[in-house]
Amino acid sequence: MDLAKDKTHRQCLNQFCTNALLHLYITSTEKTQPISPIERNRLLKRFIKPKLENHQFRLIKRELKTILQSKRSIEHLLLKAIEVTSMQDKMLAEIVKWTNFISELSSTLALDIEVIKEEHPLKRNAINVLDNDVFNSFDVDTGTYKQLLTIKICYTCQKLTDKIIALVQQDKLYQVASLQTFEGEGFFVTTAMLNFKTQCVQCPDFAANSRIKSE
Repeated sequence: MDLAKDKTHRQCLNQFCTNALLHLYITSTEKTQPISPIERNRLLKRFIKPKLENHQFRLIKRELKTILQSKRSIEHLLLKAIEVTSMQDKMLAEIVKWTNFISELSSTLALDIEVIKEEHPLKRNAINVLDNDVFNSFDVDTGTYKQLLTIKICYTCQKLTDKIIALVQQDKLYQVASLQTFEGEGFFVTTAMLNFKTQCVQCPDFAANSRIKSE
């Protein structure tokens, strides 16, 4: 995942939605009578449509098309988009912390990082990360992630055991929910289950509720 590009994409969407809503609210104040939900949709469509052809907004063209084609309140969708992207930026920061932690662990222990399926054998002399944790725990589409993450460090030198335990326990980003070492035939496995100290972020449905009649 290109974290920098993903963050730029979310910032662009957040900024655009904010500007669109400001346009709506400023336009609304010019009206002498309250405007209907359908009229609010028309005003927002008039603002958004020209932007689809603007190269500046190429990163969010798909989202803008989805918003325009929806039969829901565009105003509501823009508000939800702002809420989601703001929370996902926070979640993205947690992903960076997690990957930095694994990278530093790999560098300090001189072990490779391997992403494996839970049912597959562990890679020796490697920090084994379960693919479920990598691909399912951090879901940038829904904005949710699990708090409990597992790493299995498989190594052949017993002297590493104490060092591994100390490194895992000293990290301030996570609480160690479980830490166990298993001795196999010619190798050792230290399994750490790590719990985020920060609160898990649950983003709302991007296009939930607030239906209005189509024009």
